[in-house]
Amino acid sequence: MKNLIVNIWNGIMRFISRFFSGTLDFLGLGGDNWFLRVLRYITAVSVTVIAVIMACGILISLGIRCYEKYERQWGEDYVDTRYISQNVTVYWRYKGNGYVKTDDGKTTIKRLKWVAESYSYTDSLVCYCVDDRRGYFNRNTGEVVIEPKYDHAWIFSEGLAAVDDNGWIKFIDSKGNVVIEPGMEYDNHLDGMTFSDGYCVIRTSKELKYGVLKTDGKWALEPEYDSIDKDWGLWIVQKDGKESVLDKDFNTIIPYVDGDIDVYGPNIEVTLNNHVVQLYNLKGELISDFCISKVEQLLYNTDELRLINTEIYQDTEHVQKVARCRKYHTVAAYCGLISPEGKILTQPDFDDIEAIGQDLYLCSYDCGSGVILNGRGEVVK
Repeated sequence: MKNLIVNIWNGIMRFISRFFSGTLDFLGLGGDNWFLRVLRYITAVSVTVIAVIMACGILISLGIRCYEKYERQWGEDYVDTRYISQNVTVYWRYKGNGYVKTDDGKTTIKRLKWVAESYSYTDSLVCYCVDDRRGYFNRNTGEVVIEPKYDHAWIFSEGLAAVDDNGWIKFIDSKGNVVIEPGMEYDNHLDGMTFSDGYCVIRTSKELKYGVLKTDGKWALEPEYDSIDKDWGLWIVQKDGKESVLDKDFNTIIPYVDGDIDVYGPNIEVTLNNHVVQLYNLKGELISDFCISKVEQLLYNTDELRLINTEIYQDTEHVQKVARCRKYHTVAAYCGLISPEGKILTQPDFDDIEAIGQDLYLCSYDCGSGVILNGRGEVVK
């Protein structure tokens, strides 16, 4: 091996020497005086050093790549970590394989596909997947509490977790005991499945309807709604295209309306299908039945022309004046006409309004077409 390395090195040096000797001869610097000999020597040594550095860099780079590939596939090092608790860490290996390891070096779970932690530390069980089966381990000890035997499973919340038990949805406790059987078959349309403040919003598998389940297994709201959302402690339910607001005890505070309902801070905003916006407090008491976000003046072009004279060009433009009526906007971004006295002349049906005369207005719908209205909000034919 030593002789092989020496021979390779001598061969490289001879090649470099002959290459540069030929190059210097070609350039007319191939003489035999001491200056040219020194110049050839310095050049050869410099190029050799550069070649050696480049070769070392390539070898180091290849070595690092081989090392990383080996460690990712077969080594004990990890690609990424996820800290479950002070005592438990999940290590992810190359190609997604992972394992659970405790602080004392004990590996408790292997061939790990994924983990899903509970939102609250009061629920100590972590859902995990091994060989496409779901189970639960303790976040503090890393030990398996419920073996991976379920086809589908959800995180624990308020001491309960939903699982797919032979095609049927059931809720189990932290010991794996079934405590709630809502009588629903599993399919990929299921949604929700976690408890908050004692309630769980569930979308059923067959009817695709939403309901609210209590921790005792009874329905607070039967699964008959198109959607259910909770905001600021209020329930917004939708049924047959209409929306309603219920309080925390499921009492109606805003009856069904044709429109959209949103809760913003301490207020409930109701946008009707005619773009009128109403405002309620969190008790369902009406604050305003017609909310306006902005009012602006409208300008129209008169027949009078004004000369524009600059150092660069001359031009004319129409003199603009303020129209009699104004344009108001709702929170829903639609607009309508309002008189100078503040009287609403039209509903907020329009995408834009443009004054085309002192008391004449082009009102455009969001589809692009429009109508011309006079100062009383009447259509001019």
